[in-house]
Order: sequence, then C-alpha cells, then structure tokens
Amino acid sequence: MVGPGTGCSPFRSYINDQRLSLHPADNERELYLFFGCRNRTHDFFFSDEWLALEKQGRLHLSCAFSRDQPDKIYVQHRMKEQRLLLHRLLIHQRAYVFVAGNAKQMPDQVTRALRTALMNEDGASDDDSWTMDKAESYIAEMVKQSRLQLETWS
Repeated sequence: MVGPGTGCSPFRSYINDQRLSLHPADNERELYLFFGCRNRTHDFFFSDEWLALEKQGRLHLSCAFSRDQPDKIYVQHRMKEQRLLLHRLLIHQRAYVFVAGNAKQMPDQVTRALRTALMNEDGASDDDSWTMDKAESYIAEMVKQSRLQLETWS
C-alpha cells in the first residue's frame, strides 16, 4: 500500500479489516505500507496504531516525511530504497499494490519506482534480467489483473 497524506485513510480500514478478520489466511498476509506526509510531528496520521502494529510484527511500515530534512523525501524514494524487497514481493509473491492520494505527480513517480524494482537495477543476483519493456508489460498486466490499483484525486 502506498498512501501519501490523506491517501492513507482507505488503507487504515483495510489494515484493520485484515487484522480483525476471522479468516486465518488474512491474519497471515504480510502488509506493507509506504506512508508519506510533510512532517512527522504534524501529519503522521494514525501513527500510534501503525507503530504498535509494526512493533507487533503485523505491519511493515516505511515512512517518508518530506519536510523534516533539507532534501525532500517522498514515498517513491522509500520504495526505491527497498527495491529488492519490492522485486521479491512483485515477482515471487505476486503482491498486490494499492496507491491512494494526490493525482499530480505521485502516481507516475510510484509507477516508476515499481518499474525500478522490477528491473532490479542494483545488479543483485537474479537469473531473470528485466528490460524496461518487460517491466512496463508486467505493470500493464498487473493493472489488468487488478494487482495494481490507483485511486487518486486532484
């Protein structure tokens, strides 16, 4: 899940639904949230809940606080930092990716971060080499299969 700003709201419901589900498979599903906002102290929505779930090992949380340092850091930067994890999740575990938030530049930048993860650009050992075309085709297939869904607004 990628939820910059108020885009995190639908994911709060999803996370709570998965954690309260009576279906054992739902409780075993690994949940990852890339959350972004301007300032940790002012805009880190639901931080108490998410940090508690992270501490319990029930949520993997990666935060980007864009204004807390001189250089702006956004969710797509955190995704690029964790491209090996994303590569494994997308290819080997056929993960679903949900994106919600501002429709300006974020959706394209998040999609680029996914492409970077698919291409495994750090040169780590992976027998399957990915070209940009192959990564783009994979992303298009994810969209067709509803494995990549973007809910964005202006």
